[in-house]
Amino acid sequence: MKGKELRYTETLEVKLTLTEMETLRKQHAQSIYQSRSAFVRALLFHHSITIRERNESFDDLIEEWIQLRKELEDIQKQAPLGQKSEKVLELIGGIKSGINKLLDQCMQK
Repeated sequence: MKGKELRYTETLEVKLTLTEMETLRKQHAQSIYQSRSAFVRALLFHHSITIRERNESFDDLIEEWIQLRKELEDIQKQAPLGQKSEKVLELIGGIKSGINKLLDQCMQK
Protein backbone atom coordinates (compact mmCIF):
# COMPACT_ATOMS: atom_id res chain seq x y z
CA MET A 1 0.00 0.00 0.00
CA LYS A 2 1.90 2.98 -1.25
CA GLY A 3 1.22 6.20 0.53
CA LYS A 4 -0.98 4.59 3.18
CA GLU A 5 0.57 2.87 6.12
CA LEU A 6 -1.31 -0.02 7.71
CA ARG A 7 -2.30 0.63 11.28
CA TYR A 8 -2.85 -2.26 13.58
CA THR A 9 -5.25 -1.13 16.28
CA GLU A 10 -6.72 -4.40 17.54
CA THR A 11 -4.99 -6.87 19.82
CA LEU A 12 -5.43 -10.56 20.41
CA GLU A 13 -4.32 -12.13 23.66
CA VAL A 14 -3.54 -15.82 23.58
CA LYS A 15 -2.43 -17.85 26.58
CA LEU A 16 0.26 -20.43 25.84
CA THR A 17 2.13 -23.01 27.86
CA LEU A 18 5.87 -22.54 28.28
CA THR A 19 6.45 -25.35 25.78
CA GLU A 20 4.12 -23.79 23.21
CA MET A 21 5.78 -20.40 23.65
CA GLU A 22 9.23 -21.90 23.19
CA THR A 23 8.05 -23.68 20.04
CA LEU A 24 6.64 -20.40 18.73
CA ARG A 25 9.93 -18.60 19.50
CA LYS A 26 11.97 -21.26 17.67
CA GLN A 27 9.69 -21.22 14.63
CA HIS A 28 9.77 -17.43 14.54
CA ALA A 29 13.58 -17.44 14.77
CA GLN A 30 13.75 -19.71 11.72
CA SER A 31 11.32 -17.60 9.70
CA ILE A 32 11.96 -14.53 7.57
CA TYR A 33 9.73 -12.34 9.75
CA GLN A 34 11.45 -9.72 11.87
CA SER A 35 8.62 -9.32 14.37
CA ARG A 36 6.74 -12.04 16.16
CA SER A 37 3.49 -10.18 15.40
CA ALA A 38 4.07 -10.40 11.64
CA PHE A 39 4.95 -14.07 12.01
CA VAL A 40 1.77 -14.87 13.99
CA ARG A 41 -0.34 -12.82 11.53
CA ALA A 42 1.04 -14.92 8.69
CA LEU A 43 0.20 -18.11 10.60
CA LEU A 44 -3.30 -16.92 11.46
CA PHE A 45 -4.21 -15.96 7.93
CA HIS A 46 -2.51 -18.94 6.27
CA HIS A 47 0.13 -16.93 4.45
CA SER A 48 3.01 -19.02 3.25
CA ILE A 49 5.78 -19.11 5.82
CA THR A 50 9.32 -19.09 4.50
CA ILE A 51 11.85 -20.88 6.66
CA ARG A 52 15.53 -20.06 6.37
CA GLU A 53 17.67 -22.96 5.24
CA ARG A 54 21.40 -23.32 5.37
CA ASN A 55 23.15 -21.23 2.76
CA GLU A 56 23.88 -23.69 -0.06
CA SER A 57 26.48 -21.49 -1.74
CA PHE A 58 28.33 -21.18 1.59
CA ASP A 59 28.23 -24.96 2.01
CA ASP A 60 29.55 -25.35 -1.55
CA LEU A 61 32.40 -22.95 -0.75
CA ILE A 62 33.33 -24.93 2.35
CA GLU A 63 33.33 -28.15 0.31
CA GLU A 64 35.59 -26.53 -2.30
CA TRP A 65 38.05 -25.42 0.40
CA ILE A 66 38.12 -28.91 1.89
CA GLN A 67 38.70 -30.44 -1.56
CA LEU A 68 41.48 -27.93 -2.28
CA ARG A 69 43.13 -28.75 1.04
CA LYS A 70 43.05 -32.49 0.18
CA GLU A 71 44.52 -31.85 -3.27
CA LEU A 72 47.31 -29.74 -1.73
CA GLU A 73 48.10 -32.60 0.65
CA ASP A 74 48.37 -34.98 -2.32
CA ILE A 75 50.70 -32.57 -4.13
CA GLN A 76 52.85 -32.28 -1.00
CA LYS A 77 53.16 -36.07 -0.75
CA GLN A 78 54.10 -36.47 -4.42
CA ALA A 79 56.55 -33.55 -4.70
CA PRO A 80 60.22 -34.54 -5.29
CA LEU A 81 62.76 -33.19 -2.85
CA GLY A 82 65.00 -30.31 -3.89
CA GLN A 83 65.47 -26.60 -3.32
CA LYS A 84 62.54 -25.57 -5.56
CA SER A 85 60.37 -28.28 -4.09
CA GLU A 86 61.03 -27.03 -0.56
CA LYS A 87 59.77 -23.56 -1.52
CA VAL A 88 56.73 -25.07 -3.20
CA LEU A 89 56.06 -27.20 -0.12
CA GLU A 90 56.35 -24.11 2.10
CA LEU A 91 53.91 -22.27 -0.16
CA ILE A 92 51.47 -25.19 -0.09
CA GLY A 93 51.78 -25.32 3.71
CA GLY A 94 50.95 -21.60 3.90
CA ILE A 95 47.93 -22.03 1.64
CA LYS A 96 46.70 -24.98 3.70
CA SER A 97 47.17 -22.96 6.88
CA GLY A 98 45.11 -20.11 5.41
CA ILE A 99 42.35 -22.50 4.33
CA ASN A 100 42.29 -24.04 7.81
CA LYS A 101 42.00 -20.60 9.45
CA LEU A 102 39.11 -19.65 7.10
CA LEU A 103 37.35 -22.94 7.79
CA ASP A 104 37.76 -22.48 11.55
CA GLN A 105 36.35 -18.93 11.40
CA CYS A 106 33.42 -20.02 9.23
CA MET A 107 32.52 -22.95 11.47
CA GLN A 108 32.32 -20.65 14.51
CA LYS A 109 29.55 -18.54 12.97
